[in-house]
Amino acid sequence: MLSQDIDGLEVIVSDNASTDRTPEILGDLASRDPRLKVFHQPINLGAARNYDFCFYKSASRYFKWQAHDDILAPGYLASTVDALDKDQGAVGVHTQTQLVDENARPLVYDADARGYVDDTGFVWKQGLDDLSGLSDEDPVSRFAAVLRNCHNSFEFFGVWRRESMLGSGLHLPFWGSDRVFLAEMSLRGRIRVLEPRLFQRRCHVEQASSLPVNEAVRWIDPEKRFMPFFSVQGAHFRACWRAISRSPVKESEKRRCRLALLRHAVRREKFRSILREGPLRHLGVGVPGYRDLAGR
Repeated sequence: MLSQDIDGLEVIVSDNASTDRTPEILGDLASRDPRLKVFHQPINLGAARNYDFCFYKSASRYFKWQAHDDILAPGYLASTVDALDKDQGAVGVHTQTQLVDENARPLVYDADARGYVDDTGFVWKQGLDDLSGLSDEDPVSRFAAVLRNCHNSFEFFGVWRRESMLGSGLHLPFWGSDRVFLAEMSLRGRIRVLEPRLFQRRCHVEQASSLPVNEAVRWIDPEKRFMPFFSVQGAHFRACWRAISRSPVKESEKRRCRLALLRHAVRREKFRSILREGPLRHLGVGVPGYRDLAGR
């Protein structure tokens, strides 16, 4: 991050109650580079709250989240910020993604395996999203494109106009909320994905998406021990519905978005149990006994 060639860079690090040498390493770096601002959490906030903590500590015109194990190639920030400067209709800009292993070596796509294969032979079913609809002029088309195509949600780690993020759900405390964030931002403006592969997504066995389900739940929110699959899907549905309600688009476009969300739900087997579980209160925002995980 600190090697990116861009003026006015501020790097905010929230150390989420690390028990290793992370505080020592960060203290040494911060003493030598004033662009680095370090905060240490006394307890584990969970990934969701820790991500949002960084946002609220920022005051810049543009903002991006950065996972600790992903890599920005030279020129990433310069190209994305330049694109945002020139395109006022865009709320976020990312680049194409290159999958790399734990040693930053690029993974190669195997058509027969239908995924990217690492040195151990493991197939990573990632990086094949169709992103063409994210920059459509029609907000409903953009919203539907996120639901339909952004399974990996790499664009979550793009550069965003901070003012466009205000009032959104940000990173909500359930698995897959990064996709909800993209859906909400798609209603606030276009999302551009530049052609160069300057974002390197590291793939390794210890990353969050590789954790067992219960560990992944605790990674997002340490207060939880288990979250049934239908509750995750219900939280996703409910948060998307709320995102539509608070979006700045016309009422007619909100109705079209709600219809797109309902169609998406009934077409997916994962959601059908939710729809059968109980009536959709207020057109689909409730499940009996379901805790309000969508929060804000």
